[in-house]
Amino acid sequence: MEVDLCELLHNMKLREQESTSLDVQRPPQALAMDTDDSNMPEAQVDPPPTNPPEPSYQGCAYLQSIQSQLETFPTTGGESYIESIFTHRQIFFAYPGGHRCCARAFSDLACSLQRREWRADREADMEAASAFHYEAEFIASVVS
Repeated sequence: MEVDLCELLHNMKLREQESTSLDVQRPPQALAMDTDDSNMPEAQVDPPPTNPPEPSYQGCAYLQSIQSQLETFPTTGGESYIESIFTHRQIFFAYPGGHRCCARAFSDLACSLQRREWRADREADMEAASAFHYEAEFIASVVS
């Protein structure tokens, strides 16, 4: 099967080269007749798999893990998003140089929370988004 496919591709390239060199000399009716490939065997080509592109997350590894789990990130009660901000602050103050992109990550988190669909366990999404926006501004002012 592979050999047949290689020969078919090679013949197609040769036929393409021959037809481009002969196109100048042939009338348009002759070219239309050459496009009939009914005698050629049809090759079954599977379309390439369409994998959705992986989203690019910003910030440190901690914020990237939160971004990757945002669908299951509950905001009701306020504990999870406040805890994530305080945990990040502890990591941030331990090594501020490793958090240059964290302001953008917090902004991305806030925007994602604002856009996601409402559910009972997500009733505080807007509060969390406001807190993440504030944290983004805070980190941007400290890093710069």
